[in-house]
Amino acid sequence: TLSGAMPGLVGACFRKSGKYASFRSEISYTPCNLTTSTNRGIITVKLFNALIPELGPKFLEHGIHSAMNLRLTLRIQGGLLIFLAAMLLPPLPFSLAYARGESWHDGAFWAFLIASLIALAAGVLLNRRFREAGEMTYREGFAIVTFGWIAYASFGGLPYLLAEVNGIHNFADAFFEAMSGFSTTGSTVITGLEHVSPSILFWRAMTQWLGGMGIIVLSLAILPF
Repeated sequence: TLSGAMPGLVGACFRKSGKYASFRSEISYTPCNLTTSTNRGIITVKLFNALIPELGPKFLEHGIHSAMNLRLTLRIQGGLLIFLAAMLLPPLPFSLAYARGESWHDGAFWAFLIASLIALAAGVLLNRRFREAGEMTYREGFAIVTFGWIAYASFGGLPYLLAEVNGIHNFADAFFEAMSGFSTTGSTVITGLEHVSPSILFWRAMTQWLGGMGIIVLSLAILPF
């Protein structure tokens, strides 16, 4: 058997001067060790001598791939959050147009404005902090989509929570409502929809529209990040 996460070390290597090099990694192969030295640390996987003849060539054939470019992934997440911050602004005119009673808005104006500012701040922070160049591969693509859905549901649910919508009692409820919209599931935990602010209803419909056209893929395709 082996010690460490050897199954995850896959990729394309080539032989050079008795060592194996793969992108930003340098691998040395000895009878009982397979050591990968990267700029993020050293990973050592020890193999039992009895298994070396069988496992060693297989690992060297498949090679060892460099780690996912996390900084590039986070930078793109920042760009997606900036886009989300902009998408949180269209409900504001509806909040003003459907003012209730003596108020000058429908009760959700500040919820959308604050949520937009929070998403903008987080997006700018990630985008500025992680200025990493590099080519995006399938690893980064999978991570961007996964983290993107989580981030959009987290920040997209803030208006429900800040506006104190009926049925939204905590962050989990707001997260569920936003994820339901972005995934076009259509489920809801909101009660008394006829009494909910028009701008909230517009945002709920807008999340389903954004999710329906594949907002993550569309953003990666057209936005300059």
